[in-house]
Amino acid sequence: MCLCNGAEEEEQKIYCYSSPDDFENLEIHPSHNKLWNLYLKNYFHILGKINPNLETILKRAAPPTYPQIRELVLKYFIDNFKRYSKHYNPETVDIAFLPCSNSNGYARPSDCFINDECTIMNLQTIREDLRSKAEKLGVRQIPDYKKLKEKLIENPPQNKNEAKKIFEYLNRFNYNWSSLINIQFIPIQDESKINNKYFKPCDCFFKLKEESLNEFFLCVDFGTKANKFLAKCGVRDPSLYDFAEISVDPSHSKLWKLHLDNYLKILTKINPNLETILNLAANPIYPKTREMSLKYFVDNFYIKYSKFYKPEEIDVAFLPCSNSNSYAKHSECFINDECKIMGFKIIREDLRSKAGDFGVRQNPNRVELINGLTENPPKNLNVAKEVFDYLYTQQESFTDSDWKKLKDFEFIPIQPNELFKPRDCFLKLKEESLNNFFPCVDFGTKANEFLAKCGVKKPSSYDFSKISVDPSHKLWNLYLENYLKILAKINPNLETILNLAARSNYPKIRDKYSKFYKPEEIDVEFLPCSNSNSYAKHSECFINDECKIMGFKIIREDLRSKAGDFGVRQNPNREKLIKMLIENPPKNKNKAKEVFEYLNTQQESFTDFDWKKLKDNEFIPINYESQSNKNINELDDLFKPRDCYFKFKDKRQKLGCKSLHESVTKSVVPYGPIQKTKYSRQLQRIIRERASLFYLDHSEEYIRKDEKWLKKLKVREIEYMETSYKKGPIASDFWRKSQEIFNYSNSLLISYSMHCVGNLQKIELYVPTDVDQSEILSQSRIVPLSKFIYILKDQANVFEVTPKVIHIFYDNSKNSIAFNRDRALFFNLKFYLELHEQTCKNKPTIDAMTYWFTIYCHVLAHNFIQLHNTEFEFYYSSFAQAYMPDLIELTKKREVKSKTFNIEIFWKNFNRILNRN
Repeated sequence: MCLCNGAEEEEQKIYCYSSPDDFENLEIHPSHNKLWNLYLKNYFHILGKINPNLETILKRAAPPTYPQIRELVLKYFIDNFKRYSKHYNPETVDIAFLPCSNSNGYARPSDCFINDECTIMNLQTIREDLRSKAEKLGVRQIPDYKKLKEKLIENPPQNKNEAKKIFEYLNRFNYNWSSLINIQFIPIQDESKINNKYFKPCDCFFKLKEESLNEFFLCVDFGTKANKFLAKCGVRDPSLYDFAEISVDPSHSKLWKLHLDNYLKILTKINPNLETILNLAANPIYPKTREMSLKYFVDNFYIKYSKFYKPEEIDVAFLPCSNSNSYAKHSECFINDECKIMGFKIIREDLRSKAGDFGVRQNPNRVELINGLTENPPKNLNVAKEVFDYLYTQQESFTDSDWKKLKDFEFIPIQPNELFKPRDCFLKLKEESLNNFFPCVDFGTKANEFLAKCGVKKPSSYDFSKISVDPSHKLWNLYLENYLKILAKINPNLETILNLAARSNYPKIRDKYSKFYKPEEIDVEFLPCSNSNSYAKHSECFINDECKIMGFKIIREDLRSKAGDFGVRQNPNREKLIKMLIENPPKNKNKAKEVFEYLNTQQESFTDFDWKKLKDNEFIPINYESQSNKNINELDDLFKPRDCYFKFKDKRQKLGCKSLHESVTKSVVPYGPIQKTKYSRQLQRIIRERASLFYLDHSEEYIRKDEKWLKKLKVREIEYMETSYKKGPIASDFWRKSQEIFNYSNSLLISYSMHCVGNLQKIELYVPTDVDQSEILSQSRIVPLSKFIYILKDQANVFEVTPKVIHIFYDNSKNSIAFNRDRALFFNLKFYLELHEQTCKNKPTIDAMTYWFTIYCHVLAHNFIQLHNTEFEFYYSSFAQAYMPDLIELTKKREVKSKTFNIEIFWKNFNRILNRN
């Protein structure tokens, strides 16, 4: 405590503290005016007493210290800087003690600067009265790159005006601004509006001279200097790629109209290559842009594309047709209007002057004409006349093979809803009444000449001989009226007249044909039989009634006087007798007696070979049952002569059968390809086991008495074995089933629905119902989609599948590569884009072709079995083995560069795809 008297009391209070700590703890509040003023007056002296270190002096110079104190402390620090300089490092000082001129704030030495221009970045500058000492305090003249970048990111400009100033200021510094390319700091707003959204340099473009094109990009223009800075950051002029990526939906009416107005300008900027412009001209989604793409191609054909355009390599339907709203490939449309009657497409009139340059032909070739005629024949007489007249003008190119082929196709309309083959039609006759008996045509001179080469002809004598009219038919009376005319047209030979059942009491006919009758050359059933209601050839009926007991036909009695002239014999020869006995043996003892007695009369002609043959055939009926127990309809058992005796004591001698073991184990040699399976080996074992069981349950004596029982056992087991042995290789079954693959009803189904959004190259395109069509039909997808279609069509040829069953879908949310449904195959474009788009830009690679080959195998195998199990693997791998040679031929044809083939790697990848999902 200080003791004070008089006026100096207050002053003495200040000096009454004796130690630095006492001065350090001295606190005076400004509310004590008199004491506060005295405190300020003596503050330098107090600081001298305190002797503060660097940290203390800087803290006292910074808020929240009272302002008057801060100023005194800062002055003290500057005046005594030499004392603190050895400890003072401005880069590490973390106390904001320096007053700033552009605010009421304080800053660290590293956070404030001398040059006032940096205030545009909201950076602080040291107060002007301190700038002479600023360098000593470590304050820099201007911010460095790190500080400027941090400030720009933390506090980007609020509007275009502010941005212009900041970007112009930053352009002064030659720093590496490219690191800002993905930072959002560029405002795109009106000058008067506060910005709340910023864009990255990589998303922005400089404005183009064509103002209308700027609407399709995020364009900026802050002036020359500011733009230079933004260019260093990554802002650029729109490139060809950027123009190619322009995509506008028609629902944006204003922008869509602007898009159409500038589409040709955009194409000029893109400068598309041949493949791109053709695909744009074939894109069915937006007809207006499609038409303008075609115009661009036509206008620039000779300048840009003609040297690259090779018709034989173009497979894009980009040409509009005049007779439909469709588009066609150059090979599918023609110039000549006349061919449209056959359903061919005609190139639009305004393009015909350049049609030849595009590879469009005047008329279809002979193959196309024949296919058009047979696949889409005319439906009525009027159309048919025009078609045949046109084909008459094109017939010079037809070959003999073509004319021969056309004979057997139905393409001539004669009756409503019915088509006829040329070989079944006839040109009209002058005798109108005779035309009623034939399907006759008359389409005019030129058309008839064409049809005549196809096989249509005037009715011949043979055709007249084939006329057959039922008496109940309305033509019967007309037939009778014209019968003599018909016979005159026939001018029948002997065989024909016999077929017409001409009666023998027509003298003129008999005299005319008897000289031509040679029995050995006649093969007509014209002789009526007495023992049936049938007719027979002269070589199949006989005169002797006795032979009918064996089933032979006998010529009718009224014809027997002339039977010799017709070549009918008295009895069958030895071959016919033996064959009939073997194939139609007598069924009981009584009938057998008559048969054997008749054969006894004919045995003189039999040879030793005949007797030997008869020994081994069963034709002797023997019954062991008593006659009282025998059913009248029951047939006797048949035996071979070598197994029978006229007299016998022991039935075993009669049967003469071998032992059961010898009969059962007798070797069986199956006919055809042999496939030893686990099941067939099991059957062999079962047969031997069954034979041994019979020995256990029955005596050998009992078994010998029942050869039928033995035969049934033996035959049944052999049938089972042959069923297993004769089953052919599975590949043959594959071939048959693969041809019927899309008639198989058990298709795999996907658990979500899709809808068709268009087609490309006649391949339907699908997306899930909740996905926009642009996912598969955007302009950026057209080129890879076309290449994918090219690969799938090639694979379809390998598997002999029609391209019509190919469908493509795009679904990024599912992991399905492909599936089949309702006789159609679906392939996910997503996997082509992920796996093969980059590597197949020029042509398909061997990896892509083998990958989609295995996918085809996978999908087709599911037509045999749905589950992924060992049986599925069998079908799957069998498909691969069956069609791999065709795939190899395809790669050679397409000149696809092959790698060294490693079979282990192939099957490893093959099984990986097999086990997917």
